[in-house]
Amino acid sequence: MREGEIRCCCQGVMLTDTDNAGTPGFKFSHSGLCHFGLRGGILVGSEQVQPEKQEPTAVKLMSVFSIFAGKPQHPLADPREAKEILADLATREPQSALEESVAWLEALAEYEDIKLPLRIERLVQLEDVLTPQIRRLARTYIARLAVPESRPASEARLWDVCYNYWSQLAAAYSTCLSRFDAPGLDSESKRNAKSMLVHIGVRMMHALAEQRKWEQFQYKPATVDFWGAAGGLYSRAVAAKMESRDVELYPGQETTTIELEYLKALLLQSSSPDKLALIEIELADRLLSHFLPWFIFTKELRRDNMYWVDISKPLPPTRMAKVPEPSDSLRFFSGGGALAAIAELIDQINHDKKLPTNVVLGAQYDTETVLKVLAHLSLYWSPTPPTRSHTRRPIRSSLSVAHGLTSSHQHVLGQPDFGKSLYRWEADDISLGGMSARIREGRQDWINIGVLLVVQPEGGDNWIAGVVRRYVRYDARQGAVGIQTLSRAPRSVVADAGGIETAALLLDMPVVGEYARMALPPAALEDKVALKFSLDDMNARFHPREVLERGPGYVVANFFVQSYS
Repeated sequence: MREGEIRCCCQGVMLTDTDNAGTPGFKFSHSGLCHFGLRGGILVGSEQVQPEKQEPTAVKLMSVFSIFAGKPQHPLADPREAKEILADLATREPQSALEESVAWLEALAEYEDIKLPLRIERLVQLEDVLTPQIRRLARTYIARLAVPESRPASEARLWDVCYNYWSQLAAAYSTCLSRFDAPGLDSESKRNAKSMLVHIGVRMMHALAEQRKWEQFQYKPATVDFWGAAGGLYSRAVAAKMESRDVELYPGQETTTIELEYLKALLLQSSSPDKLALIEIELADRLLSHFLPWFIFTKELRRDNMYWVDISKPLPPTRMAKVPEPSDSLRFFSGGGALAAIAELIDQINHDKKLPTNVVLGAQYDTETVLKVLAHLSLYWSPTPPTRSHTRRPIRSSLSVAHGLTSSHQHVLGQPDFGKSLYRWEADDISLGGMSARIREGRQDWINIGVLLVVQPEGGDNWIAGVVRRYVRYDARQGAVGIQTLSRAPRSVVADAGGIETAALLLDMPVVGEYARMALPPAALEDKVALKFSLDDMNARFHPREVLERGPGYVVANFFVQSYS
Protein backbone atom coordinates (compact mmCIF):
# COMPACT_ATOMS: atom_id res chain seq x y z
CA MET A 1 0.00 0.00 0.00
CA ARG A 2 1.36 3.38 -0.99
CA GLU A 3 1.65 6.31 1.36
CA GLY A 4 -1.60 8.29 1.61
CA GLU A 5 -3.86 5.30 0.89
CA ILE A 6 -6.46 3.58 3.06
CA ARG A 7 -7.62 0.08 2.23
CA CYS A 8 -11.18 -1.00 2.99
CA CYS A 9 -12.05 -4.23 4.76
CA CYS A 10 -13.01 -5.77 1.39
CA GLN A 11 -9.44 -5.16 0.19
CA GLY A 12 -10.85 -3.39 -2.83
CA VAL A 13 -11.31 0.19 -1.61
CA MET A 14 -8.47 2.67 -1.82
CA LEU A 15 -8.64 6.34 -0.93
CA THR A 16 -5.76 8.50 -2.06
CA ASP A 17 -4.86 12.13 -1.63
CA THR A 18 -4.39 12.70 -5.39
CA ASP A 19 -6.51 12.02 -8.42
CA ASN A 20 -5.29 10.48 -11.67
CA ALA A 21 -3.97 13.82 -12.85
CA GLY A 22 -2.00 14.34 -9.67
CA THR A 23 -4.44 16.93 -8.35
CA PRO A 24 -5.05 16.80 -4.58
CA GLY A 25 -8.35 15.11 -3.93
CA PHE A 26 -9.84 11.62 -3.47
CA LYS A 27 -9.98 8.51 -5.58
CA PHE A 28 -12.54 5.82 -4.73
CA SER A 29 -12.95 2.26 -5.95
CA HIS A 30 -13.99 -1.01 -4.38
CA SER A 31 -14.39 -4.66 -5.20
CA GLY A 32 -18.16 -4.73 -4.76
CA LEU A 33 -17.89 -7.00 -1.74
CA CYS A 34 -19.05 -4.32 0.68
CA HIS A 35 -21.23 -1.24 0.60
CA PHE A 36 -19.00 1.58 1.75
CA GLY A 37 -19.64 4.81 -0.06
CA LEU A 38 -17.90 8.16 -0.15
CA ARG A 39 -20.09 11.26 0.10
CA GLY A 40 -18.15 14.45 -0.26
CA GLY A 41 -15.24 13.10 1.76
CA ILE A 42 -17.47 11.47 4.41
CA LEU A 43 -17.15 7.70 4.49
CA VAL A 44 -20.62 6.27 4.96
CA GLY A 45 -22.25 2.88 5.27
CA SER A 46 -21.31 -0.75 5.65
CA GLU A 47 -23.91 -3.45 5.40
CA GLN A 48 -21.54 -6.33 6.07
CA VAL A 49 -19.43 -5.02 8.96
CA GLN A 50 -21.80 -4.38 11.88
CA PRO A 51 -20.12 -3.12 15.05
CA GLU A 52 -21.99 -3.60 18.32
CA LYS A 53 -23.04 0.04 18.44
CA GLN A 54 -23.04 1.91 15.14
CA GLU A 55 -22.69 5.63 14.79
CA PRO A 56 -25.06 7.23 12.30
CA THR A 57 -23.61 6.95 8.81
CA ALA A 58 -23.48 10.72 8.46
CA VAL A 59 -20.57 10.93 10.89
CA LYS A 60 -18.79 7.59 10.42
CA LEU A 61 -15.05 7.97 10.12
CA MET A 62 -15.30 11.77 9.69
CA SER A 63 -12.00 12.08 11.52
CA VAL A 64 -10.23 9.92 8.94
CA PHE A 65 -10.40 12.73 6.43
CA SER A 66 -8.85 15.29 8.71
CA ILE A 67 -5.43 13.89 7.74
CA PHE A 68 -5.85 15.03 4.15
CA ALA A 69 -4.81 18.46 2.98
CA GLY A 70 -7.92 19.18 0.91
CA LYS A 71 -11.24 20.10 2.51
CA PRO A 72 -14.10 17.77 1.53
CA GLN A 73 -17.35 19.28 0.35
CA HIS A 74 -20.28 18.58 2.66
CA PRO A 75 -22.62 16.02 1.05
CA LEU A 76 -25.66 18.26 1.56
CA ALA A 77 -23.93 21.03 -0.41
CA ASP A 78 -23.95 18.84 -3.52
CA PRO A 79 -27.40 18.70 -5.22
CA ARG A 80 -27.07 15.08 -6.33
CA GLU A 81 -25.79 13.86 -2.96
CA ALA A 82 -28.44 15.88 -1.11
CA LYS A 83 -31.18 14.36 -3.26
CA GLU A 84 -29.92 10.85 -2.46
CA ILE A 85 -29.72 11.58 1.27
CA LEU A 86 -33.23 13.04 1.38
CA ALA A 87 -34.64 10.12 -0.62
CA ASP A 88 -32.95 7.67 1.74
CA LEU A 89 -34.38 9.38 4.84
CA ALA A 90 -37.85 9.48 3.31
CA THR A 91 -37.97 5.72 2.66
CA ARG A 92 -36.33 4.46 5.84
CA GLU A 93 -38.12 3.06 8.85
CA PRO A 94 -39.08 6.12 10.99
CA GLN A 95 -36.85 5.45 13.99
CA SER A 96 -33.81 4.80 11.82
CA ALA A 97 -34.49 7.90 9.70
CA LEU A 98 -34.78 10.17 12.73
CA GLU A 99 -31.69 8.76 14.40
CA GLU A 100 -29.78 9.39 11.19
CA SER A 101 -31.27 12.85 10.79
CA VAL A 102 -29.87 14.09 14.10
CA ALA A 103 -26.36 13.50 12.80
CA TRP A 104 -27.12 15.30 9.53
CA LEU A 105 -28.63 18.23 11.41
CA GLU A 106 -25.57 18.46 13.65
CA ALA A 107 -23.21 18.31 10.68
CA LEU A 108 -25.25 20.88 8.75
CA ALA A 109 -25.19 23.28 11.69
CA GLU A 110 -21.46 22.94 12.36
CA TYR A 111 -19.98 22.72 8.86
CA GLU A 112 -18.50 26.07 7.80
CA ASP A 113 -18.27 25.85 4.02
CA ILE A 114 -21.97 26.03 3.13
CA LYS A 115 -23.44 29.40 2.30
CA LEU A 116 -26.27 30.45 4.59
CA PRO A 117 -29.10 30.44 1.98
CA LEU A 118 -28.18 26.90 0.92
CA ARG A 119 -27.85 25.84 4.56
CA ILE A 120 -31.40 27.11 5.25
CA GLU A 121 -32.73 25.48 2.08
CA ARG A 122 -31.27 22.09 3.03
CA LEU A 123 -32.52 22.40 6.59
CA VAL A 124 -36.06 23.09 5.37
CA GLN A 125 -35.82 20.16 2.94
CA LEU A 126 -34.64 17.86 5.74
CA GLU A 127 -37.55 18.89 7.97
CA ASP A 128 -40.08 18.49 5.15
CA VAL A 129 -38.83 14.96 4.47
CA LEU A 130 -38.70 14.03 8.16
CA THR A 131 -42.09 15.46 9.17
CA PRO A 132 -44.02 12.32 8.10
CA GLN A 133 -41.41 10.20 9.89
CA ILE A 134 -41.65 12.06 13.21
CA ARG A 135 -45.45 11.90 13.00
CA ARG A 136 -45.37 8.13 12.49
CA LEU A 137 -42.97 7.58 15.37
CA ALA A 138 -44.89 9.96 17.63
CA ARG A 139 -48.12 8.06 16.88
CA THR A 140 -46.38 4.83 17.89
CA TYR A 141 -45.24 6.42 21.14
CA ILE A 142 -48.67 7.92 21.87
CA ALA A 143 -50.32 4.53 21.24
CA ARG A 144 -48.06 2.99 23.86
CA LEU A 145 -49.02 5.68 26.35
CA ALA A 146 -52.51 4.19 26.29
CA VAL A 147 -51.05 1.20 28.17
CA PRO A 148 -49.16 2.99 30.99
CA GLU A 149 -48.68 -0.16 33.06
CA SER A 150 -46.36 -1.48 30.35
CA ARG A 151 -43.29 0.71 29.81
CA PRO A 152 -40.62 -1.30 27.98
CA ALA A 153 -37.14 0.06 27.38
CA SER A 154 -38.05 0.50 23.71
CA GLU A 155 -40.55 3.18 24.71
CA ALA A 156 -37.81 5.15 26.43
CA ARG A 157 -35.80 4.83 23.23
CA LEU A 158 -38.68 6.25 21.19
CA TRP A 159 -38.84 9.22 23.54
CA ASP A 160 -35.11 9.81 23.16
CA VAL A 161 -35.29 9.71 19.35
CA CYS A 162 -38.23 12.11 19.11
CA TYR A 163 -36.93 14.52 21.72
CA ASN A 164 -33.43 14.57 20.20
CA TYR A 165 -34.87 15.30 16.77
CA TRP A 166 -36.86 18.34 17.91
CA SER A 167 -33.99 19.60 20.06
CA GLN A 168 -31.45 19.34 17.26
CA LEU A 169 -33.86 20.85 14.73
CA ALA A 170 -34.45 23.88 16.95
CA ALA A 171 -30.69 24.20 17.50
CA ALA A 172 -30.02 24.02 13.74
CA TYR A 173 -32.46 26.86 13.04
CA SER A 174 -30.94 28.85 15.91
CA THR A 175 -27.52 28.41 14.32
CA CYS A 176 -28.86 29.82 11.06
CA LEU A 177 -30.07 32.95 12.87
CA SER A 178 -26.71 33.30 14.61
CA ARG A 179 -24.90 33.06 11.27
CA PHE A 180 -27.25 35.68 9.82
CA ASP A 181 -26.32 38.04 12.66
CA ALA A 182 -22.58 37.32 12.48
CA PRO A 183 -20.34 40.04 11.01
CA GLY A 184 -18.69 39.20 7.73
CA LEU A 185 -21.72 37.59 6.07
CA ASP A 186 -21.58 38.56 2.38
CA SER A 187 -24.31 40.89 1.15
CA GLU A 188 -25.81 38.42 -1.34
CA SER A 189 -26.17 35.69 1.30
CA LYS A 190 -27.66 38.18 3.75
CA ARG A 191 -30.15 39.42 1.19
CA ASN A 192 -31.25 35.91 0.19
CA ALA A 193 -31.41 34.65 3.79
CA LYS A 194 -33.41 37.66 4.94
CA SER A 195 -36.36 36.63 2.81
CA MET A 196 -36.46 33.30 4.69
CA LEU A 197 -36.32 34.65 8.26
CA VAL A 198 -40.06 34.40 8.91
CA HIS A 199 -40.10 30.76 7.82
CA ILE A 200 -37.08 30.06 10.01
CA GLY A 201 -38.76 31.75 12.96
CA VAL A 202 -42.03 29.84 12.62
CA ARG A 203 -40.28 26.50 12.23
CA MET A 204 -37.87 27.14 15.08
CA MET A 205 -40.69 28.19 17.44
CA HIS A 206 -42.68 25.11 16.45
CA ALA A 207 -39.63 22.90 17.12
CA LEU A 208 -39.12 24.53 20.52
CA ALA A 209 -42.78 23.96 21.43
CA GLU A 210 -42.56 20.32 20.37
CA GLN A 211 -39.33 19.89 22.33
CA ARG A 212 -41.08 21.27 25.41
CA LYS A 213 -44.07 18.97 24.92
CA TRP A 214 -41.81 15.93 24.83
CA GLU A 215 -40.24 17.13 28.08
CA GLN A 216 -43.74 17.33 29.53
CA PHE A 217 -44.31 13.70 28.54
CA GLN A 218 -41.72 12.99 31.24
CA TYR A 219 -43.07 15.64 33.62
CA LYS A 220 -39.88 17.66 33.43
CA PRO A 221 -40.00 21.34 34.41
CA ALA A 222 -39.06 23.85 31.72
CA THR A 223 -35.52 25.20 31.89
CA VAL A 224 -34.43 28.82 31.74
CA ASP A 225 -32.72 27.91 28.45
CA PHE A 226 -36.07 27.01 26.90
CA TRP A 227 -37.87 30.17 28.04
CA GLY A 228 -34.85 32.25 27.06
CA ALA A 229 -34.81 30.74 23.56
CA ALA A 230 -38.59 31.01 23.01
CA GLY A 231 -38.85 34.53 24.44
CA GLY A 232 -35.72 35.66 22.61
CA LEU A 233 -37.03 34.37 19.29
CA TYR A 234 -40.38 36.09 19.80
CA SER A 235 -38.63 39.33 20.83
CA ARG A 236 -36.56 39.17 17.67
CA ALA A 237 -39.70 38.73 15.59
CA VAL A 238 -41.38 41.69 17.31
CA ALA A 239 -38.36 43.90 16.66
CA ALA A 240 -38.49 42.95 12.96
CA LYS A 241 -42.31 43.36 12.87
CA MET A 242 -42.76 39.81 11.62
CA GLU A 243 -44.36 38.11 14.66
CA SER A 244 -47.83 38.13 13.03
CA ARG A 245 -46.83 37.41 9.45
CA ASP A 246 -48.67 34.35 8.07
CA VAL A 247 -46.65 31.52 6.54
CA GLU A 248 -47.24 27.83 5.91
CA LEU A 249 -45.57 25.73 8.57
CA TYR A 250 -45.37 22.84 6.11
CA PRO A 251 -46.43 22.66 2.44
CA GLY A 252 -50.17 22.30 2.04
CA GLN A 253 -50.99 23.18 5.65
CA GLU A 254 -52.90 26.13 7.04
CA THR A 255 -50.88 29.23 7.78
CA THR A 256 -49.52 30.10 11.20
CA THR A 257 -47.32 32.77 12.75
CA ILE A 258 -44.38 33.00 15.12
CA GLU A 259 -46.75 34.51 17.69
CA LEU A 260 -49.27 31.66 17.44
CA GLU A 261 -46.56 29.01 17.78
CA TYR A 262 -45.24 30.84 20.84
CA LEU A 263 -48.75 31.07 22.29
CA LYS A 264 -49.21 27.29 21.89
CA ALA A 265 -46.22 26.66 24.16
CA LEU A 266 -47.49 29.21 26.69
CA LEU A 267 -50.99 27.71 26.75
CA LEU A 268 -49.88 24.12 27.32
CA GLN A 269 -47.50 25.23 30.08
CA SER A 270 -50.33 27.19 31.75
CA SER A 271 -52.83 24.31 31.56
CA SER A 272 -51.27 22.33 34.44
CA PRO A 273 -50.00 19.38 32.36
CA ASP A 274 -48.40 17.99 35.53
CA LYS A 275 -51.95 17.00 36.54
CA LEU A 276 -52.66 15.13 33.30
CA ALA A 277 -51.84 11.56 32.34
CA LEU A 278 -49.33 11.19 29.50
CA ILE A 279 -51.86 10.55 26.76
CA GLU A 280 -53.96 13.41 28.12
CA ILE A 281 -51.03 15.82 27.65
CA GLU A 282 -50.98 15.03 23.93
CA LEU A 283 -54.75 15.38 23.78
CA ALA A 284 -54.63 18.72 25.64
CA ASP A 285 -52.03 20.00 23.18
CA ARG A 286 -54.25 19.05 20.24
CA LEU A 287 -57.35 20.60 21.81
CA LEU A 288 -55.52 23.82 22.65
CA SER A 289 -54.44 24.07 19.00
CA HIS A 290 -58.09 23.62 17.98
CA PHE A 291 -59.20 26.40 20.35
CA LEU A 292 -56.23 28.65 19.59
CA PRO A 293 -58.23 31.29 17.64
CA TRP A 294 -60.40 31.94 20.71
CA PHE A 295 -57.50 32.75 23.07
CA ILE A 296 -56.33 36.36 23.48
CA PHE A 297 -52.65 37.33 23.39
CA THR A 298 -51.92 41.02 23.84
CA LYS A 299 -49.51 43.62 25.18
CA GLU A 300 -52.42 45.54 26.70
CA LEU A 301 -53.22 45.38 30.41
CA ARG A 302 -56.86 44.22 30.49
CA ARG A 303 -59.20 43.19 33.27
CA ASP A 304 -59.69 39.73 31.77
CA ASN A 305 -55.95 38.93 31.52
CA MET A 306 -55.18 35.63 33.23
CA TYR A 307 -51.42 35.20 32.68
CA TRP A 308 -48.45 37.36 31.86
CA VAL A 309 -44.98 36.64 30.53
CA ASP A 310 -41.91 38.84 30.12
CA ILE A 311 -40.46 37.98 26.72
CA SER A 312 -37.12 39.54 27.68
CA LYS A 313 -36.58 37.17 30.61
CA PRO A 314 -36.02 33.39 30.70
CA LEU A 315 -39.06 32.81 32.90
CA PRO A 316 -42.33 30.83 32.51
CA PRO A 317 -45.75 32.49 32.31
CA THR A 318 -47.21 33.66 35.63
CA ARG A 319 -50.81 33.79 36.82
CA MET A 320 -52.17 37.32 37.29
CA ALA A 321 -52.27 37.28 41.09
CA LYS A 322 -51.05 40.86 40.96
CA VAL A 323 -50.19 43.34 38.23
CA PRO A 324 -46.50 43.17 37.24
CA GLU A 325 -44.31 46.24 36.88
CA PRO A 326 -45.02 47.94 33.50
CA SER A 327 -42.63 47.05 30.69
CA ASP A 328 -42.67 46.99 26.89
CA SER A 329 -41.60 43.36 27.06
CA LEU A 330 -44.71 42.21 28.94
CA ARG A 331 -47.35 40.14 27.16
CA PHE A 332 -50.68 39.00 28.56
CA PHE A 333 -52.99 36.18 27.57
CA SER A 334 -56.40 34.86 28.58
CA GLY A 335 -59.06 32.35 27.61
CA GLY A 336 -61.11 34.89 25.68
CA GLY A 337 -63.87 32.97 23.92
CA ALA A 338 -62.12 29.61 24.44
CA LEU A 339 -64.03 28.81 27.63
CA ALA A 340 -67.38 29.14 25.86
CA ALA A 341 -66.09 27.13 22.89
CA ILE A 342 -64.91 24.35 25.25
CA ALA A 343 -68.33 24.27 26.95
CA GLU A 344 -70.05 24.10 23.58
CA LEU A 345 -67.88 21.17 22.48
CA ILE A 346 -68.57 19.33 25.75
CA ASP A 347 -72.33 19.74 25.19
CA GLN A 348 -72.05 18.58 21.59
CA ILE A 349 -70.08 15.44 22.50
CA ASN A 350 -72.51 14.59 25.28
CA HIS A 351 -75.44 15.02 22.89
CA ASP A 352 -73.99 13.21 19.85
CA LYS A 353 -71.93 10.64 21.80
CA LYS A 354 -69.05 11.23 19.40
CA LEU A 355 -66.44 13.80 18.46
CA PRO A 356 -67.36 16.30 15.68
CA THR A 357 -65.50 15.76 12.41
CA ASN A 358 -64.07 19.29 12.48
CA VAL A 359 -62.06 18.53 15.62
CA VAL A 360 -58.83 16.89 14.41
CA LEU A 361 -56.85 15.25 17.22
CA GLY A 362 -54.31 13.23 15.23
CA ALA A 363 -55.55 9.88 16.58
CA GLN A 364 -58.68 8.10 17.77
CA TYR A 365 -59.64 8.84 21.38
CA ASP A 366 -62.65 7.59 23.31
CA THR A 367 -65.12 10.33 24.15
CA GLU A 368 -64.70 9.75 27.89
CA THR A 369 -61.01 10.69 27.71
CA VAL A 370 -61.74 13.72 25.50
CA LEU A 371 -64.41 14.94 27.90
CA LYS A 372 -62.07 14.50 30.85
CA VAL A 373 -59.39 16.65 29.21
CA LEU A 374 -61.95 19.25 28.13
CA ALA A 375 -63.18 19.46 31.73
CA HIS A 376 -59.57 19.94 32.87
CA LEU A 377 -59.01 22.77 30.37
CA SER A 378 -62.30 24.38 31.34
CA LEU A 379 -61.28 24.30 35.00
CA TYR A 380 -57.82 25.78 34.48
CA TRP A 381 -58.94 28.44 31.99
CA SER A 382 -61.79 29.59 34.17
CA PRO A 383 -61.45 33.23 35.34
CA THR A 384 -61.46 31.82 38.87
CA PRO A 385 -58.58 29.33 39.13
CA PRO A 386 -59.02 26.16 41.20
CA THR A 387 -57.94 26.41 44.82
CA ARG A 388 -57.20 23.83 47.47
CA SER A 389 -60.21 22.69 49.46
CA HIS A 390 -58.19 21.96 52.59
CA THR A 391 -55.35 23.71 54.39
CA ARG A 392 -52.03 21.95 54.08
CA ARG A 393 -49.61 21.72 56.98
CA PRO A 394 -45.89 20.95 56.66
CA ILE A 395 -44.76 17.51 57.73
CA ARG A 396 -41.56 15.52 57.46
CA SER A 397 -42.19 11.80 57.37
CA SER A 398 -40.93 8.83 55.44
CA LEU A 399 -43.59 6.99 53.46
CA SER A 400 -43.74 3.35 52.36
CA VAL A 401 -45.47 3.21 48.98
CA ALA A 402 -47.06 0.34 47.05
CA HIS A 403 -48.67 0.95 43.66
CA GLY A 404 -51.25 -0.78 41.54
CA LEU A 405 -54.40 -2.55 42.68
CA THR A 406 -52.85 -5.99 43.20
CA SER A 407 -49.85 -4.85 45.23
CA SER A 408 -51.96 -2.35 47.20
CA HIS A 409 -54.50 -5.05 48.04
CA GLN A 410 -51.82 -7.42 49.29
CA HIS A 411 -50.05 -4.85 51.47
CA VAL A 412 -53.29 -3.65 53.07
CA LEU A 413 -54.23 -7.28 53.65
CA GLY A 414 -50.91 -7.85 55.39
CA GLN A 415 -49.65 -10.29 52.76
CA PRO A 416 -47.19 -8.15 50.74
CA ASP A 417 -46.10 -9.15 47.29
CA PHE A 418 -42.39 -9.63 47.85
CA GLY A 419 -41.78 -9.56 44.11
CA LYS A 420 -42.76 -5.89 44.16
CA SER A 421 -40.84 -4.08 46.86
CA LEU A 422 -42.08 -0.98 48.61
CA TYR A 423 -40.79 2.41 47.55
CA ARG A 424 -39.63 5.05 50.00
CA TRP A 425 -40.85 8.60 49.58
CA GLU A 426 -40.75 11.64 51.88
CA ALA A 427 -43.92 13.54 52.75
CA ASP A 428 -43.62 17.34 52.56
CA ASP A 429 -47.12 18.39 53.60
CA ILE A 430 -50.48 16.87 54.34
CA SER A 431 -54.15 17.90 54.46
CA LEU A 432 -57.53 16.25 54.75
CA GLY A 433 -57.61 15.92 50.98
CA GLY A 434 -54.13 14.56 50.31
CA MET A 435 -50.40 15.09 50.57
CA SER A 436 -47.29 16.09 48.65
CA ALA A 437 -44.24 13.85 48.63
CA ARG A 438 -40.72 13.87 47.27
CA ILE A 439 -39.12 11.01 45.35
CA ARG A 440 -35.43 10.39 45.94
CA GLU A 441 -34.92 6.78 44.90
CA GLY A 442 -34.13 7.25 41.25
CA ARG A 443 -36.27 6.72 38.17
CA GLN A 444 -39.64 5.09 38.83
CA ASP A 445 -41.27 4.71 35.43
CA TRP A 446 -44.54 3.41 36.84
CA ILE A 447 -45.44 6.86 38.21
CA ASN A 448 -48.20 8.43 36.17
CA ILE A 449 -51.21 10.62 36.75
CA GLY A 450 -54.10 8.45 37.92
CA VAL A 451 -52.02 5.60 39.38
CA LEU A 452 -53.61 3.94 42.42
CA LEU A 453 -51.35 3.52 45.44
CA VAL A 454 -51.34 2.97 49.18
CA VAL A 455 -48.93 4.74 51.52
CA GLN A 456 -47.97 4.05 55.11
CA PRO A 457 -46.38 6.78 57.26
CA GLU A 458 -43.21 5.88 59.12
CA GLY A 459 -43.96 4.26 62.44
CA GLY A 460 -47.63 3.70 61.61
CA ASP A 461 -49.54 0.52 60.93
CA ASN A 462 -52.36 2.06 58.90
CA TRP A 463 -52.45 2.41 55.13
CA ILE A 464 -53.86 5.36 53.19
CA ALA A 465 -55.27 4.78 49.70
CA GLY A 466 -54.78 7.51 47.14
CA VAL A 467 -54.30 8.48 43.51
CA VAL A 468 -51.42 10.42 41.93
CA ARG A 469 -52.84 13.76 40.77
CA ARG A 470 -49.69 15.75 40.06
CA TYR A 471 -46.16 14.78 39.05
CA VAL A 472 -43.02 16.81 38.39
CA ARG A 473 -39.72 15.12 37.67
CA TYR A 474 -36.75 17.33 38.47
CA ASP A 475 -34.09 14.99 37.09
CA ALA A 476 -33.40 11.28 36.62
CA ARG A 477 -33.39 10.66 40.37
CA GLN A 478 -35.71 13.19 41.96
CA GLY A 479 -39.29 14.32 41.60
CA ALA A 480 -42.43 15.36 43.45
CA VAL A 481 -45.95 13.99 43.47
CA GLY A 482 -49.31 15.25 44.66
CA ILE A 483 -51.56 12.52 46.06
CA GLN A 484 -55.32 12.79 46.51
CA THR A 485 -56.58 10.72 49.41
CA LEU A 486 -59.30 8.20 48.54
CA SER A 487 -59.52 6.55 51.93
CA ARG A 488 -57.76 6.81 55.28
CA ALA A 489 -58.83 3.30 56.22
CA PRO A 490 -59.02 1.08 53.14
CA ARG A 491 -59.83 -2.59 53.61
CA SER A 492 -58.76 -5.46 51.38
CA VAL A 493 -61.56 -7.82 50.45
CA VAL A 494 -61.96 -10.79 48.15
CA ALA A 495 -65.37 -10.56 46.55
CA ASP A 496 -67.51 -12.96 44.55
CA ALA A 497 -68.46 -11.18 41.31
CA GLY A 498 -70.91 -13.55 39.66
CA GLY A 499 -68.75 -16.56 40.49
CA ILE A 500 -65.44 -14.79 39.75
CA GLU A 501 -63.09 -14.23 42.67
CA THR A 502 -62.10 -10.57 42.71
CA ALA A 503 -59.48 -8.78 44.83
CA ALA A 504 -60.67 -5.28 45.68
CA LEU A 505 -60.06 -2.33 47.99
CA LEU A 506 -63.05 -1.19 50.02
CA LEU A 507 -62.74 2.57 50.46
CA ASP A 508 -65.78 3.19 52.72
CA MET A 509 -67.17 1.09 55.54
CA PRO A 510 -70.55 -0.42 54.59
CA VAL A 511 -73.75 1.07 55.93
CA VAL A 512 -76.95 -0.67 54.82
CA GLY A 513 -79.01 1.56 52.54
CA GLU A 514 -76.08 3.87 51.84
CA TYR A 515 -73.38 3.94 49.16
CA ALA A 516 -69.79 2.76 49.46
CA ARG A 517 -66.88 3.11 47.07
CA MET A 518 -64.67 0.26 45.97
CA ALA A 519 -61.56 -0.01 43.75
CA LEU A 520 -61.54 -3.18 41.67
CA PRO A 521 -60.36 -4.54 38.30
CA PRO A 522 -62.33 -3.11 35.34
CA ALA A 523 -63.35 -6.57 34.14
CA ALA A 524 -64.91 -7.38 37.53
CA LEU A 525 -67.44 -4.57 37.28
CA GLU A 526 -70.61 -5.63 35.50
CA ASP A 527 -73.97 -3.96 35.49
CA LYS A 528 -76.54 -5.78 37.65
CA VAL A 529 -73.92 -8.25 38.96
CA ALA A 530 -73.76 -7.97 42.74
CA LEU A 531 -70.53 -8.31 44.71
CA LYS A 532 -70.60 -10.53 47.78
CA PHE A 533 -67.81 -10.68 50.36
CA SER A 534 -67.06 -11.20 54.02
CA LEU A 535 -65.59 -8.52 56.28
CA ASP A 536 -65.05 -8.70 60.03
CA ASP A 537 -67.10 -11.92 60.26
CA MET A 538 -70.03 -10.24 58.51
CA ASN A 539 -71.40 -10.81 55.02
CA ALA A 540 -71.93 -7.92 52.61
CA ARG A 541 -73.86 -7.66 49.35
CA PHE A 542 -73.11 -4.67 47.07
CA HIS A 543 -74.93 -3.61 43.91
CA PRO A 544 -72.92 -1.56 41.35
CA ARG A 545 -73.97 1.97 40.49
CA GLU A 546 -71.92 4.60 38.64
CA VAL A 547 -68.19 4.51 37.84
CA LEU A 548 -66.42 7.38 39.59
CA GLU A 549 -62.96 7.02 38.11
CA ARG A 550 -60.88 4.89 35.79
CA GLY A 551 -57.13 4.43 36.08
CA PRO A 552 -54.35 2.02 35.09
CA GLY A 553 -55.67 -1.44 35.95
CA TYR A 554 -58.57 -0.34 38.16
CA VAL A 555 -61.88 1.46 38.41
CA VAL A 556 -63.42 3.19 41.41
CA ALA A 557 -67.18 2.68 41.51
CA ASN A 558 -70.07 3.48 43.80
CA PHE A 559 -72.03 0.53 45.19
CA PHE A 560 -75.37 0.40 46.95
CA VAL A 561 -75.06 -1.55 50.20
CA GLN A 562 -78.00 -3.97 50.15
CA SER A 563 -76.95 -5.96 53.20
CA TYR A 564 -74.16 -6.15 55.75
CA SER A 565 -74.76 -8.49 58.67
